Amino acid sequence: MTPASKPDVYAAIVRVAAAISKDGIAKLGKNADQGYKFRGIDDVYNSLSAIIAGADLCILPRMKERTVVERPTKAGGILFSVTVLAEYDFVSARDGSSHTISMYGEAMDSGDKATNKAMSAAYKYACMEVFCIPTEGMPDADQQTHEPASAAKVASQNVANVKIAQMKAGIPYAQTGQPEPPVLEKQLSDSLEVEKKRFKQMLAAFSELKLEFDKIGHKQQYYNYLGSHGYEHANEIRPLSKARKMYQELGVLLSELREGLGVNDTDADAVLEAINL
Repeated sequence: MTPASKPDVYAAIVRVAAAISKDGIAKLGKNADQGYKFRGIDDVYNSLSAIIAGADLCILPRMKERTVVERPTKAGGILFSVTVLAEYDFVSARDGSSHTISMYGEAMDSGDKATNKAMSAAYKYACMEVFCIPTEGMPDADQQTHEPASAAKVASQNVANVKIAQMKAGIPYAQTGQPEPPVLEKQLSDSLEVEKKRFKQMLAAFSELKLEFDKIGHKQQYYNYLGSHGYEHANEIRPLSKARKMYQELGVLLSELREGLGVNDTDADAVLEAINL
């Protein structure tokens, strides 16, 4: 690679991302205990193997850290909770240029598979983030027929959009030259206030959950769950229906972690149950 040339590793990553975006990797797996869907490590391997090879890219793993914690189960057994810090060198076979990323992986197992599972989790999420792997592919142009709206409908919608924007900005109708429909304005205003209130309730609910995860030393599990859905923080979750479902699933995860640790916090449970998300 000459000093003036660009490193091919980034072009190779783009080639893989472009290829995988056509089909994506669907969430075909389903957690038997908590019911959520996920993309398994085999799905990632099967979908990416040929694409990565075709892009002249190789991914070389390296484990930097490994921690193990033994946790008792309800049945009196032992669960091994393993966390690994992995580094992955993305190397272009064309010019040898490379880029390294780090990723954590966590897993639990009652036997000798916890480390393997944690390594698989780290690799899976590293690929999903680097290649921006969607859950669905881009539809073919012939798959759908779109019928454009009439000019009159477009004009009407444009007027409505302008009015809504003006109301959100607090501009009175008297200054806009538009006739004032007080009933519609009040309905829209009330709707916006309700949405703001529910959003604040959502943030408060997730803050309480995060605090409970932190109390038992598993705050990273909280963030891992958000990350598995493509979010870094709760204030990014939309719509509220999705936030409600994720909140419920996090509650189930928290309960199972508590049971595994033998923790029973009735006061915290009462707080979480009282939250109406």
